[in-house]
Amino acid sequence: MSIRIHKIALAAFLLTACIDRGTLVHSYAHVGAEGWNRSDTLTFDLPQAPVDRDCELSVGLRITSRYPYTSLWIVIDEQWEGRSVRTDTVEYQLIDSMGDFSGRGVNIYQYEWPLRRITLHSGEQGRIRLYHIMSREILPHVTEAGVKVTE
Repeated sequence: MSIRIHKIALAAFLLTACIDRGTLVHSYAHVGAEGWNRSDTLTFDLPQAPVDRDCELSVGLRITSRYPYTSLWIVIDEQWEGRSVRTDTVEYQLIDSMGDFSGRGVNIYQYEWPLRRITLHSGEQGRIRLYHIMSREILPHVTEAGVKVTE
């Protein structure tokens, strides 16, 4: 099952944000009440870039205080028009050696990690897909995952 994020507001926001030079895209997808199924791919379609920009791509995650592991392995698949696909597999540490959540929050913890610098070319569209590769089929207590692109 693929969850796709299509919003006209996101396109308008991207165009406005490019003028303001700051956050170009900041979007999360809900993963479902039962948890994040290994077969669920969260897809973020990015609208055309109006001008060339060097940006930072970040990945975000929201989990509850009942998350059963100390880390989470995620695959980040980037597809950019006219370029080859780039795939990164990253382990994100969520709970430190003392058992404390390192994210911001109390019962719901939010995390955001910079992934890498990217260059967006004028007129280019992109798609970023996220999915987990943990051994458990349904990963409980993950509520949302998302992407952020900033200058």
